[in-house]
Amino acid sequence: MKRITSAIPALILPFSGNSLPFSFSKLPDKDVCKYGSFEPNVICYSTIIDGFSKEKRMDKALIIFQDMLDKRMESNVVTFSSLVNGFCIVGHWDEAKRLLAAMVNKGISPDAYVFNALIAPLCKDGKIQETISLFDLMTQKGIEPDVATYTMLIHALCKFGD
Repeated sequence: MKRITSAIPALILPFSGNSLPFSFSKLPDKDVCKYGSFEPNVICYSTIIDGFSKEKRMDKALIIFQDMLDKRMESNVVTFSSLVNGFCIVGHWDEAKRLLAAMVNKGISPDAYVFNALIAPLCKDGKIQETISLFDLMTQKGIEPDVATYTMLIHALCKFGD
């Protein structure tokens, strides 16, 4: 069986942006990554998970994530970032926090993108103390805040600050 994994990211990645030319929600649930002799890798799974997450289809993103885990494939920071961001977008803060904990437990270090996904809804809702606590955790873990982090914090403090 010949593996064709190197060309697949080039086929999928153009479709993982904000303007999807097709709907990920039309893909079948469990057999998304089964194409004959093709054996998908973490990039393929993460890209599909990211697409579902951006379309707010967390049910399908979790099905693909579970399929990935069932195949004993190692997830990475991109996989978790997509899921955390997706759950934050749909307002499931507790699920996003649970995924952050699972990510850390697996030894995967969250990056600024993951923390920004968690900080954004807190800033939007005016939860300043929670935002600052999360920002402190971010810096304690040695993760350098980026421009987006500071912009969200400054905007929230100006709007809701004490």
